[in-house]
Amino acid sequence: MIKAILILFSLTFGQSFARELPSFDSPVFDEAGVLSFTFEKRMNSYLKKFSSENQVKVHLALISSLGGETIDDYSDRSLISIKNSADEQVILLILSISDRSIKITSSSFDLISDSKINGIVDSVIPYIKNNQYERASVLFSDLVIYVL
Repeated sequence: MIKAILILFSLTFGQSFARELPSFDSPVFDEAGVLSFTFEKRMNSYLKKFSSENQVKVHLALISSLGGETIDDYSDRSLISIKNSADEQVILLILSISDRSIKITSSSFDLISDSKINGIVDSVIPYIKNNQYERASVLFSDLVIYVL
């Protein structure tokens, strides 16, 4: 009984600090405000077209801060929020500006390998370090599309 109460308390306590997720209605979510309006609009069109032609959703979330949550927990919750069905394919880039954290994750293990994800992360990090978020976003999108 005490074990069940402790588990319930830890689940409740952990959830209370979780950030609210974006709606992910569009492929690009720039809560951090680091992308220009025109660029964000073009990227949304580009990624929507790719998704409709290939049945793979590609999303970018540029957030100000994780608010104390781990990037793994935030990305897991985000993937659940984005997927409309169990078999829907999703690739998500999360970039937390103030935490200087980046995570690329996918909805299935066979969609994109860890080595390809690591290669994409290694490719975009130099642009992120130089605050070139638009270039990093384009490179991420292009590399994901290339490896798929």
